[in-house]
Amino acid sequence: MTDELEREIRICSVNEMKNAPDLQPLWGNWIFRNSVILQAGVPGLRKTTFNYAFSRHIADDEAFLGIEPVEKGYTIFIFDPESHDSLIKARMRGIGWPKDDSRLMICNDSSIKLPQLEPYIERQGIKPDIIFVDPIRVAFGTRDENDNAEAAKKATYLRNLAFKYHCAVFAVHHSSKADVSGTNKGAGAGALVALADISLNFDALGEGWPKNIFKMSMPKNRFIDDDFLVFIKAESKTFVVVKPPEGYLDGEHEGATVRYTIQQRIAQLLNPHVPESPQSLLEKLGSSCSKQAIHLALDNLLALGTAENPSFGKYFKNDKKPPT
Repeated sequence: MTDELEREIRICSVNEMKNAPDLQPLWGNWIFRNSVILQAGVPGLRKTTFNYAFSRHIADDEAFLGIEPVEKGYTIFIFDPESHDSLIKARMRGIGWPKDDSRLMICNDSSIKLPQLEPYIERQGIKPDIIFVDPIRVAFGTRDENDNAEAAKKATYLRNLAFKYHCAVFAVHHSSKADVSGTNKGAGAGALVALADISLNFDALGEGWPKNIFKMSMPKNRFIDDDFLVFIKAESKTFVVVKPPEGYLDGEHEGATVRYTIQQRIAQLLNPHVPESPQSLLEKLGSSCSKQAIHLALDNLLALGTAENPSFGKYFKNDKKPPT
């Protein structure tokens, strides 16, 4: 007890958090620095190919699924101990090779585990903005996927890795054998998803629906909860967002990438000196979106520190330099 009391434990007014850095998105509202993303889906949905395509586009400062990276110049590191050189070569032939061979780095050595690999990343001076660990079962040499204590250790290691490199870490996980959705999709112990910041699920549409289209959803996002759901189709060298097949969903579907585009347009319309109301923004955008989409976008921009709301119903662009 004495040792605990001698430790430096911070207890403060919540107002001190005003000086904290803002959230730092890397891509859309869905990938952030200092975050762990648990990616789950049944084999055969091309998760690994999707991740390589995402990595190549972002490493080349190109849009992916119609969304530009928030900044340019990201370095991506992939640990893929299940893929041999020839398989990676075949995959990249379909996706396209990156223009700068220092921006997309990979290790596929199956004789090493992720904690052992870390010193080699440092030795080569690699400073990743995004890390893919695919799959975590092999990357850690998991003995029992149902062991919560073991899962908690892996999740804690991944979180520390994200903070060490100030990056986003994707942990690729196979889905449960059961036909489940939401945060329970990943196989094995629940500690992984409980400790992850974001859950990213890949799901087939089901019997009788096109097999070349899958849906990607985000049942958990601790940063920006925007009810993420998109339908994705594989095309030449990339993946694209498509409308859901007719009759698959009841009512209209407004995909998350469409809402993000609205959010970015609103960010451009906001002014640090002239207030804007949701109604005035709706009028400027015309009939391209709903009032509900305007309010959701403004809530997200407030959370990101892009907008401020000093008076009820009026929004300004936040032009104050964020803390570092």
